[in-house]
Amino acid sequence: MKALAFLLLLSTGGCAIHQTAARSYTQYAYAVIQQDADEAEDQDIALALYLQDRARRLYRSGRDHGLRGLGLSAEQLRREPREMLARAQRSDVALLYWTGASWGALIALSKDDPEALADVPAVEALIDRALELDESFDRGAIHTFLISYEMVRQGAAGDPAARARRHFARAVELSGGADAAPMLALAEAVCVPAQRRAEFEELLERALSVEGGDRLANLVMHRRARWLRSRVDRLFID
Repeated sequence: MKALAFLLLLSTGGCAIHQTAARSYTQYAYAVIQQDADEAEDQDIALALYLQDRARRLYRSGRDHGLRGLGLSAEQLRREPREMLARAQRSDVALLYWTGASWGALIALSKDDPEALADVPAVEALIDRALELDESFDRGAIHTFLISYEMVRQGAAGDPAARARRHFARAVELSGGADAAPMLALAEAVCVPAQRRAEFEELLERALSVEGGDRLANLVMHRRARWLRSRVDRLFID
């Protein structure tokens, strides 16, 4: 992984170096390491914990590269997240997104760490600013992120599931239905807590039938969809 990241960095310059690194670390951690950890959890808890720790290190590296690309420190965003991001421009959207995605994934794997949970407002500010500047970024990737995030957002008006479903609809629209990720996000974030098994299974089948778009990203989502399908009886109480 380090060799791959190094080669990617050599091909870019300036802020693009940090943007590429933030994306690469985050994608590798999620697509390979974290999924391996999830699949190992039922068979080998020690291996799962090791892989989760490795994923956290990769996410932290992604976050730190993103922050450097934005010219900000984690401490600055912890103190005044929205004020510090007010100067961000449309050209910064990729950095905002990948910094927020890596940081959010790090927090999700650190739920027993109060210091990590205290960083949620910084992640929220990064993603909200990215949405404000370019909601169509990467065929609706920001909306896909927000499907899950709306379910835990604090202080927002209205039903979180309704907000999540609005982001889902927009993500599908922007991707032309060619990305499997929104289907899995809605299935895991909304259907499981609400115990909507039929809709969950329908969304997994929709995800598995997706063709076109980003083939590699969809293959990653297909792997997760098959794993989730194997766990339906554990996730739902009839």
